[in-house]
Amino acid sequence: MKLQSITAWRYLTAFSSFGRICDVASHFDVNASSVSRALRELEASLGYPLFRAESRNLRLTERGKATVKLMKPAIEMFDRQIAQISKLNACVSGHIRLSVAGGFAASFLLNYLDRFKALYPDIVFEVSSGRKIPALRSGVCDIVTVTGRPEDENVVFLPRGINHYVPVASPAFLEKNRQLSSPDDLRRIRVFAYGGAERAPTRVLVRGREKCELELKEYLRIDSVLAIKQAVLQGKGMAVDLPVLHCAAELAAGNLVPVLSGWHRPDEELYVVTSRIGWQAPRIRIFAQWFAEESRKEYERCWKEIEPVLNRCRLKPGSQGRTDSPRTPYSPESGHTTPTTQLKKDHF
Repeated sequence: MKLQSITAWRYLTAFSSFGRICDVASHFDVNASSVSRALRELEASLGYPLFRAESRNLRLTERGKATVKLMKPAIEMFDRQIAQISKLNACVSGHIRLSVAGGFAASFLLNYLDRFKALYPDIVFEVSSGRKIPALRSGVCDIVTVTGRPEDENVVFLPRGINHYVPVASPAFLEKNRQLSSPDDLRRIRVFAYGGAERAPTRVLVRGREKCELELKEYLRIDSVLAIKQAVLQGKGMAVDLPVLHCAAELAAGNLVPVLSGWHRPDEELYVVTSRIGWQAPRIRIFAQWFAEESRKEYERCWKEIEPVLNRCRLKPGSQGRTDSPRTPYSPESGHTTPTTQLKKDHF
């Protein structure tokens, strides 16, 4: 009976997080058709619809959401117990060579590593920044983080969150430059943008279905998110593409203010990536799974906390961030085919 299948329930709870059949398949190292079939059988066993079609997307029904809410804690508890049992039978130890963005490493990574080492104390990390998929092929790194979905068929990748970007300025800078409500206003001021190896340069801003190519007078590309944030806090210019994760505290405190009336760099998915060979090593697979899941939770929490702040700025009369076109939240499309770059995981 499909109601008794822990795998089908895992697929359902994973779909509630990922929102796409293909990402659920990638997560569990199975074909998308296997996920679709298991979910259809579970739906039939329950006797009520779990999903509804919305344009090209697949969404949970209200009863589907209620079902996930009831079952998700049980599935998570089951998986935690399985993880503890696995630790009794296998000693996870050794080195993990990890490369992440420099700003993320400086501000957030140590917290993740300390928490993982509390679970697996025999793991030793070697951390670098700026290395990408070629470093996996050459054997320089075991795991890297990337912006944008990998296209290499020889890697395993797990989604770890969405990078939301916000154009920001300091209150002091806005006192001198009061009109920063559209991309056209950027032609007369100094604009900072990220110029490192983690992602492509910002060339275009969007707002809803609108799109605008940047034409700037003074466009300074700097390869450090932290250096850009510091310069903006000092009133030296505005940042056109600061990730929310790196400026949430300053936005909440009012030390930075969103500008451009809802125009922003398009959101991008972030991934944890390892090679197919590396995926076979338990220490690498377990950390990649854990890091992707914990990172995704952090990005979701951060966006949930800061989105009301951005909305208040948009609705406040006279605000630099006011807009009649609120930012559309990220909404992944459903998928029904297996990505070429997937290899996947045992659920941890």
